[in-house]
Amino acid sequence: MTDATLGMPPDQAGKLFDLSQLTNGGSQTVFRQRINIGDPTTSANVAAVKGGSTAPIASDPALVVSISPNGPSPNPIGSGSFATSQASIGTSASLIVTARTGGPGTGRIAVTLYNTGTQTVYFGPTSGVTSSTGMPLAAAAAVTIDTTAAIYGISASGTQTIGVMETF
Repeated sequence: MTDATLGMPPDQAGKLFDLSQLTNGGSQTVFRQRINIGDPTTSANVAAVKGGSTAPIASDPALVVSISPNGPSPNPIGSGSFATSQASIGTSASLIVTARTGGPGTGRIAVTLYNTGTQTVYFGPTSGVTSSTGMPLAAAAAVTIDTTAAIYGISASGTQTIGVMETF
């Protein structure tokens, strides 16, 4: 592998990219742009990226990276299932949805709240939520929250219905 630079003057100042030259699987010479992680004020103190088979060493500032196409993604796109429910929320704080923890496929990924009522509902992470401390959810509005925590709500007035969809 040889080092090289490539001039790309978008501002006509002749700035250079940091590249590595290598031969790909098709025996073609290609250039790969290098991205350095380190101190932006000096060319020293740059972290190297090493393969997952490298044992981390405290005195080595390298980033040890392992990518496995066989393992589950910690943040999957889409979900394996979902569940729906409804909660009646009045002027006293009450539970909208219970906490749900667990690993991928068993724990909640996100919850969507939809205010089907005519008044604003305020929601938060504790049973002490009030209209002053909670996040407002206006009538006919929806919000999706990436959380496994319980969510409580309180209505500005009357009893409002909150539609709930949990994704797992």
